[in-house]
Amino acid sequence: MFIWPATTLTPAGIYRWVRHPQALALCLVSVGLGLTTGSAPYLCSVPLWVAGWVAYTYIEERFELVPTFGDDYLAYMKRTARLLPGIF
Repeated sequence: MFIWPATTLTPAGIYRWVRHPQALALCLVSVGLGLTTGSAPYLCSVPLWVAGWVAYTYIEERFELVPTFGDDYLAYMKRTARLLPGIF
């Protein structure tokens, strides 16, 4: 695990509402592409994409972010949604 020397937890900007904005954006893009293309195989794969990104965020938090930031990150997890503010 590589940690940048000056790594700090910065819960500002979009990180105030969502812990993993990149994963949220990619989930929304995959859903949007599925809806706009109307491709049945792609629409069937959308839940797999979303599940993959949710799994990625769980693994990243458990094995990288919590060990790096400790109690600060645990407190941040309690007050900030993982992907969807107010839902998840």
